[in-house]
Amino acid sequence: ISNYVKDRWILHLSNYRWVISHTTKFDVINVLKQWLDNNRTYNQVRDEIVKVNEKLFWKARARTIAVTEMWKAYEYGNVQPMRQLQSVWIDIVKKRQTCDDAKVRPEHMDCEKLDRVPLDFVYPLGVEYPPGWVNCRCTILYRVNE
Repeated sequence: ISNYVKDRWILHLSNYRWVISHTTKFDVINVLKQWLDNNRTYNQVRDEIVKVNEKLFWKARARTIAVTEMWKAYEYGNVQPMRQLQSVWIDIVKKRQTCDDAKVRPEHMDCEKLDRVPLDFVYPLGVEYPPGWVNCRCTILYRVNE
């Protein structure tokens, strides 16, 4: 997980419908690095993001950023061992899974309906693994292809 944030130069905060400066973007990246180094909670990360710019990041928005970026890091960490297995000729397939409740977006349900797909498959949402959208709660299930 740590490589995801530490080596990532572009944080997709523009997905949140507001455009922010590169300086602010990198300040938020630094907050996320601190999360990794200090095992902080969502709310602790949220509070640190608010401190970056209180006018730009109110608590609800900062928490959304914290949860979404931390979930991206988690999912990124999950896919790395699968890529390593695939690099030694072990065929890995994946299946997207939603929370299967009223909050799930229809396009995410459509992705869940797909059968198991190759590891490098890009879902119609435009991403290989979740979250592809803010507040996405999907995950990926991996297995060796039989």
